[in-house]
Amino acid sequence: MAGIGFELKKIVRQGTMASYLQVALSGAMIVAGPWLITILAIGLIQRFYRGALAEGPDLFLATVVYTYTGSLLLFGGVHYLFSRILSDLLYEKKERNTLAYLGWFLLVVGLLAALAGALMGGTIRPVGIRNPLAYRVFAGFFFLFVSLHWLFILYASLLRWYGRILAVYAGGMGLFVLSSAFLSPLWGVAGVLAGFALGNLGILAGLTILILQFRQEARGLVEKKGFKKVFAECSLGVWKYVKTQRDLFLTGYFYYLGIWIDKILFWIGKGQQVEGTWFRVFPSYDILVYYTNLTMIPGLVFFVVFTETGFATILRKFLEGLSRRTYLNILKEKRRLYSESLTYVRDLVLFQGCVTLSTALLSFWLIPSSPFPGTVWVLLWGVFFHLLYFVLTSFLFFLEAYRGALVTAALFFGVNLLVTLVSVGAEEGVKSLPYLAGYTGGGRVAYLLGEYAKGGVPFLLSPGAGYLVGTFVAVIVSGGLFLVTLRRIDSRIFSRAAE
Repeated sequence: MAGIGFELKKIVRQGTMASYLQVALSGAMIVAGPWLITILAIGLIQRFYRGALAEGPDLFLATVVYTYTGSLLLFGGVHYLFSRILSDLLYEKKERNTLAYLGWFLLVVGLLAALAGALMGGTIRPVGIRNPLAYRVFAGFFFLFVSLHWLFILYASLLRWYGRILAVYAGGMGLFVLSSAFLSPLWGVAGVLAGFALGNLGILAGLTILILQFRQEARGLVEKKGFKKVFAECSLGVWKYVKTQRDLFLTGYFYYLGIWIDKILFWIGKGQQVEGTWFRVFPSYDILVYYTNLTMIPGLVFFVVFTETGFATILRKFLEGLSRRTYLNILKEKRRLYSESLTYVRDLVLFQGCVTLSTALLSFWLIPSSPFPGTVWVLLWGVFFHLLYFVLTSFLFFLEAYRGALVTAALFFGVNLLVTLVSVGAEEGVKSLPYLAGYTGGGRVAYLLGEYAKGGVPFLLSPGAGYLVGTFVAVIVSGGLFLVTLRRIDSRIFSRAAE
């Protein structure tokens, strides 16, 4: 799955300012396309068409946030499984089958996302806007298109046409903004949401064209075998992976729960309800989360271009040499693999550390002021550890240490949950945990955790403390597992071969 990273690395080697800019833009769209394009489009609309969101800014932003949150929580494990299937098909030289599996996942996820989108749109009753019915309809479509978008961007990482992908996203952002600007005078905030749905649809159409051009040899597969046979084969293949890669599947869900659990608890415990909906938001915390998360993008691009490609290269060389080297040479190469892997991690830490520290020092100018002292710094360093945790987990996936990745993701979720309950406080904690646990005993646990927050103290810990501690624990555990797995990689492979 590091294919596009190798292509971007070739561009970097040109050593020109234009090549660096091209890699930065293309890499950003690959690693954070759906999220980044939405943030940029919202910023442009607020800057040049400020009146477009005037009748329902909280409603619109809550819809966008809940759409992204819901799509990831519903399909996070599916994304991980899809990535593993694509990787195996590429390794087995079955590239034409990747398109069939993409179609299978689009169909199944599309049906489930359509139901979830209809449920979301059908259960809200927006008030104070011109076209509530249109808003509800487009909320459902927006959820559907975003859910499909994640699958498309995963598959697009196989393509080597970084320039064309960038052009598709640039066109999509233009469609976001222009359609929103055109429709908002007619439909109000419903027109803005319609523009965002159309923008996503335009990006999906553009990526579909690129994928079909890239995989021309696979386009006749359905016609040759028939839809039913291809669908049945893919269904059996996916079911096999669900049974054999259960740890990977569950890791996806725990990972995204770990990312979002502190936000969800603050929405429930401290947030305000958007009128006419079941959405709850906590704007003073949410806005800080959005801005600080942007600092991860440079590190993700660095990871795709340098860290992932470097580790994939040295790991492949080590594995390919196992069958022809003596055991002493294998041990020597293993030490080299160990040393170079740590070097790649170190370089990423230094790069992202500079980004995080620079942003923290300039946060008074770059990030809106916070009513909670220290929260910006807490979130920034939480994002730093989050990136490092993501990198180490990716390396565990390369080494197929899925059980370790699952344990780490579960710890990330659990630590963030518990520390955030302390941060939210006793009174709100009593409300929060029953929502999640579904029984009144959860409230007593939250009450004990938040006991010291009584007496008018709004937060026992700074908002974001759960996220910071959770990512830090995840880094320690995943880092330890990675080092142990690397040290045992030869014996692990030989024992598998003996089986």
